[in-house]
Amino acid sequence: MKKVVCILVILFTVSVGFVFAEWPPFKPSIGVGVKYLPYWTNVSGSVPVLTADFTETRQDFGVFGFFDLTYLQIDLGYTFKAESSGTGDISGFDAGGLYSLYDDGNKYGYLDMGLLLKLPFTLGPFTLFPAAGISYRLNLYAQDNDGNDIKDDMSSDQKSSLNQFWIKAGLGMDINLGKTFYLRPMALLGYKIRSTQESDFYDDAKDIDDDASLYTIGLDLSVSAGFRF
Repeated sequence: MKKVVCILVILFTVSVGFVFAEWPPFKPSIGVGVKYLPYWTNVSGSVPVLTADFTETRQDFGVFGFFDLTYLQIDLGYTFKAESSGTGDISGFDAGGLYSLYDDGNKYGYLDMGLLLKLPFTLGPFTLFPAAGISYRLNLYAQDNDGNDIKDDMSSDQKSSLNQFWIKAGLGMDINLGKTFYLRPMALLGYKIRSTQESDFYDDAKDIDDDASLYTIGLDLSVSAGFRF
């Protein structure tokens, strides 16, 4: 029901924009901002070496800079895990395996690269835009609670599974402060593509347990300040 409401709100906003708005002129801009990135991973199912019934709630924060081409935004930043908590259990697997990806005692940092397509329209002092795109978070470090590098005991597949590829869509707004400066709040809903390790677990689990599931959804909430050339 919530997904349907979100889709209807986005469609209504876009429709209003097409009817009443002015299309903004092409003006490149640059800016910097901060992000709050909560997301939720659900893992459930059984395979011969692992039984999982687990949900992790994780909160990441980040800083970023962006280059905006009116209908395209390119951003680059740094994100890190601030806090996480989980309910349920993952058992029957070594500590360097799947559980380490969701262990709330670990620390992670990422190089965050994003690309967004935008459809802006101007309504008075505001510029609204639906947006959709992708982001890739390249893992820079992964440490346990004592500061030890947990990647030392990981295979290449396990290391690559620390990286994250997201598909996102949502709404943003430019609050124009004169002709050159603006503030940009934005809210995106994201779905993380399964890593190789997650996909292997999911495929094996589905062969044994039809009710198995593994998915990650999240929010990308940001506020930034921009300068138009």
